[in-house]
Amino acid sequence: DEIYHVFYKRYIDGASPIIEELFFPVFMLLAIDDEDILRKSFLDVIEEKGTKKISRITQTIETVRLKSDIAVHLDVKEGAYAIVVGRVFFSSDGSPIAYTRTTISSSKKVQMEFERIK
Repeated sequence: DEIYHVFYKRYIDGASPIIEELFFPVFMLLAIDDEDILRKSFLDVIEEKGTKKISRITQTIETVRLKSDIAVHLDVKEGAYAIVVGRVFFSSDGSPIAYTRTTISSSKKVQMEFERIK
């Protein structure tokens, strides 16, 4: 299936950049626009407009050395370390719905909040 890849840069506290990437099949979110993704939680968008509902999320957190294409967006040097948080979203039938990857320079604090999906 065709996959959307959304790549964008956000700022934490107005100053610290992070890179977020979303990957999901086109059929999952047929009625989506840029504002939906950038202004709302991706989980909320999937729950509101997705063709399947999220049942489970698997998250990984790792430290990586940045390549130049990502380092430039985080305002750090190539080879600097960063934290990468990856999440795979699954439906109740076990099929993957989406994947997100967030890259945060290692000098930043990471705080995550999870809310039960109804």
